[in-house]
Amino acid sequence: MKYISALTRYDRLSYAVDRHRSPILPEDPGTVHAIRASAKPDKRIDTAILITSPTWREIQRLQDTNEPQFFEDYQNYKSAICGRTVKVLLPAEFHEDDPDACQSCIAKIYKLSQQDSAD
Repeated sequence: MKYISALTRYDRLSYAVDRHRSPILPEDPGTVHAIRASAKPDKRIDTAILITSPTWREIQRLQDTNEPQFFEDYQNYKSAICGRTVKVLLPAEFHEDDPDACQSCIAKIYKLSQQDSAD
């Protein structure tokens, strides 16, 4: 199973001319969470997380554009596999050896991989 990286927050850049505030990646991203890179349902993951997982189109757009996706409306927020709400999908694979990687996500990935190898 492949996982993509995600963040719980973003910063905003204000433009003086039209006062538009665009989301940008934070200088200090903090903890990096894991999101399933598949829109296929997995019964081993909580239903609430499946409901707020990225759609196939969102995953495809992330791969095609190689740009982060910001979710500004709370109705579009996603859930990491640890259950935390994330607002940014990054165009990068989640790496368990990243020092900023969420320990709960790593534990969940390990648990799921153990179940896969037992099957």
